[in-house]
Amino acid sequence: MKRFIHRGFLVILCLVSIGPTVVLGLSDSSSKAKEGSIVKASIPRTLYASNRSFYLLVSTSEKKEEFLRLDVVFKFTGLNQQECFERNDKVFRDVMYRLLRNQSPSKNTVKEWNTLIKEKVMGELTSKLGRCKISDIVVESVQRF
Repeated sequence: MKRFIHRGFLVILCLVSIGPTVVLGLSDSSSKAKEGSIVKASIPRTLYASNRSFYLLVSTSEKKEEFLRLDVVFKFTGLNQQECFERNDKVFRDVMYRLLRNQSPSKNTVKEWNTLIKEKVMGELTSKLGRCKISDIVVESVQRF
């Protein structure tokens, strides 16, 4: 009989000490994500940038023309963008020259060329080479010769 009481006392003692832990554990599990649910985390984007120079003959007035060198940086986001850019380098150059050859901003400044390129070239390159994921095109410098 003493054994039965002793074991009963141990069971009650265990329930009293473990009970609050189980109750608190159950209340925390309701606020956590359900089992089998998908947790999405952002994947870090790799940034790739490539510099290219473009030489243009731009008319500033009816009688005056300037020979310019535009140093342009193409910025890409995503995986394998360097390979995509190098594989399509001729397409990038062709689109840039085709769209820039008839442009004549009032002043040949970096700011004006940046605005012009973002308006005209960005959309064209994105439509032709959407898989390359161009994030930005920036004119770094404009040099007159």
